[in-house]
Amino acid sequence: MPLLQPALGHAEMGQAVIQKTINSSKKLDRMVEFTSIRAHETNKGCRQLIADHVRWCGTVTNDHSQPCVHGDLTQIMPSNSFDPESGFEAKAAQINQAKLRTTQYCFTHDHQCPIFGKRAREVDLDVSGLPCPDFSRAGVERGKEGPTAMLFCSHAKFHAAWQTPMLIIENAPDLDLGMITYLYSKHYRIRCLRVMPAHQGHAGVARDYMVSTTAEYYREASKTARTRGMPLRPVSNTDLKVYSPIRRQRFQEDALDSPYSMRYLLNQREKAAIAFTSQLYKRRRSRDAAADPNLFLNLSDNPGRRLSWSGSWGCLPTFRTNSTRFYNFTREQWMTPRDRLCALGFPVTPNTWHAMGVPMLPVQDENRASSIGGNSFHFSSATIAQLVALAYYRTQMSC
Repeated sequence: MPLLQPALGHAEMGQAVIQKTINSSKKLDRMVEFTSIRAHETNKGCRQLIADHVRWCGTVTNDHSQPCVHGDLTQIMPSNSFDPESGFEAKAAQINQAKLRTTQYCFTHDHQCPIFGKRAREVDLDVSGLPCPDFSRAGVERGKEGPTAMLFCSHAKFHAAWQTPMLIIENAPDLDLGMITYLYSKHYRIRCLRVMPAHQGHAGVARDYMVSTTAEYYREASKTARTRGMPLRPVSNTDLKVYSPIRRQRFQEDALDSPYSMRYLLNQREKAAIAFTSQLYKRRRSRDAAADPNLFLNLSDNPGRRLSWSGSWGCLPTFRTNSTRFYNFTREQWMTPRDRLCALGFPVTPNTWHAMGVPMLPVQDENRASSIGGNSFHFSSATIAQLVALAYYRTQMSC
């Protein structure tokens, strides 16, 4: 079965749920097994999250192996291989012509581990959440000329060299598809899916993503592939709902269950922000903000400059890593770390983990919750995107 290259641990967590669900159903004549092989992550805290999430996956699948976790993806080449200040096309050409290292330092094993060559393990499926600030409306919006483009170039070179059969690239809805086509179309067929939590019944949170699935590396007939792709078609909302791994739930379920007001803990700036937003809401909706139980405001921002609330579309906005104070006007409370992760579909409440048939994801502190939930895929979206891709992808053994 496919070997995976994970992205921050969320991808293989979704795969663990898929594996357990399929195997428990006993619908197939063989067992499904996914194994994580390697990851690239520059942030020390995120590398720890990958290790912890892989351990959680082990409690679901009984596979307790740890993947190699490397640092900067651009270090698969010598440091002087490209000029980071050059334009996109020049940078892409330089990276395309660069030589590749055969090993890279691994934080899991504390030594140089092979990334190319006979000793390196092949990967059947790669799932990558490449940086989105240059393509996100909330970011710098520099597009392909931004500093993160070299990571896309390095990612394309890495998998072109490996001839990885299938890639899933997750990014913001405004991802430059022209850039993706420029980098990957020589080797892959590209299909794009726009994935929303509402597709799986989680309409209470806004976490829309563009998922580029680059399927079936073009190989010559003489090079027999270990895997064979099948054409991906556009997926409708109905298609996605069929695969929903957990039941529909409103975003406030299991959240904010204390009846006590926390307004007395607010500082003057936060009280002013609430007053400003209450007046704005009343002008727009002709009713009091406290009458809307689904109205939340991010108190980490100044609403006069950046209004981050659920008042526009009736769903929670993006949780950033510093989004720790989402205030509910009806209950006069803010969301706890568990509430925010529950809104993103992670198995942190009894209803959620029982429905998924998996153990609880242990999150014990505010910083860890912010790291997991900040700018994160909705857990069900991450799972469904992979399941839909794998549904159109089969190993040659099964043909």
